[in-house]
Amino acid sequence: MTKTRAGKQPAGWLYLPLRWLSRLVCRLFFGLRVTGAGQIPREGPLLVLSAHQGMVDFLLLIAALRRRRIRFVATERQFRHPKLHWFYARLGMIPKVQFHTDARAVMGIFRALRDGGTVGIFPAGQTSMCGVPAGISPAIAHLVKRAGVNVCTVSLNGGFFTYPRFAPWFNRGRTEANLELTFTPDMLKTMSEDEIFGILRRRLDYDDYRWQERTGARFHGRGRARGCENVLFRCPDCGGEGTIRTEKHRIFCLSCGSEGVMGEDMHIAPRKEGSRFFSTLRDWYAWQEHELARAVEQPDFRLSLRVICQRFDPKRFVYAEAGRGTLELDRERIGYRGGFSGEEAEHFLRHGSLPGCAAGPGKYLELYHQGPGLVRYVPEDPAQGWRITLIKTAQELLHRRAAPESVGEKE
Repeated sequence: MTKTRAGKQPAGWLYLPLRWLSRLVCRLFFGLRVTGAGQIPREGPLLVLSAHQGMVDFLLLIAALRRRRIRFVATERQFRHPKLHWFYARLGMIPKVQFHTDARAVMGIFRALRDGGTVGIFPAGQTSMCGVPAGISPAIAHLVKRAGVNVCTVSLNGGFFTYPRFAPWFNRGRTEANLELTFTPDMLKTMSEDEIFGILRRRLDYDDYRWQERTGARFHGRGRARGCENVLFRCPDCGGEGTIRTEKHRIFCLSCGSEGVMGEDMHIAPRKEGSRFFSTLRDWYAWQEHELARAVEQPDFRLSLRVICQRFDPKRFVYAEAGRGTLELDRERIGYRGGFSGEEAEHFLRHGSLPGCAAGPGKYLELYHQGPGLVRYVPEDPAQGWRITLIKTAQELLHRRAAPESVGEKE
């Protein structure tokens, strides 16, 4: 487990300039508009729960909660960069193993709250793939109830369009952060965890496309469509897998020639007559998921990908190759079979205990195994990077199938 400055507030000499810079960047590039800040207490322990849309959400929160020094709970992977490790540690960030119960992270959260600090959590555990949220675990309601402190929820809009997880660069545009003091200690004493969870689901829900259609927000960037090929693994026209490519604002299929252009409203307009591309990534991804949901019901369903297996070397702060083999997924489990540290090995996890997979769309997928710890799997053939999203999506569908009560599905 990554070490941090346990019990320490973010260093003022670092956090205060970062907050000033965040406010400047969010105003100039992201057009941040904040509402509800006046109702948030200036002192005392505070738990901040936010929607998680894109890669600049933490900047939006720092700028929006300008009277607080937030200690963010972040995936342990973020601490594996040689320079950012030092930076995050002095910001008092709390590392957590993504998609797994992490007792040390929970202890760090409660310790920070007991010290009167502000802790920021993104309950979804991952940024959006398509402009709408993934489900959240009911475990967050248990944590809120147990914490018994003031809880601020932050509803975000525009964060996905500004910097989605698969994009190589951000877009200039508009964002909104609505702050609300959703729970007080007295309220939490009288509420059940089910009631708390229901309120959190409503507060943290979003749809960036509906918001854009309502507000008319526009986004400008070097290539609004770039990176979409890493999450759009199936063509809606010909059904081909791995055939979608992008170039600046264009999205096209290598197989059937269908083409669309992502405009400043972040909607996809067909460029060729007869093209059946969806107008939003939200609808395209939902269609892919629906088709995949039908496929995973087949008894013989399985996916595989030849990968390079990597482990993190904490001394050199690099991922080093540990072997090569096959990343495998069937209806019961996901894992790796192949060479590992000079021996043949098998590491598998059952879907029921794994709510999701940490992944860089098009680049890698990570699994935390009980023995070897966190392991990264990189496609041997970079052209097969699209299969990372295919496998990740299938795994999450199979988790919902195996443990439907553990994920906050929309009603």
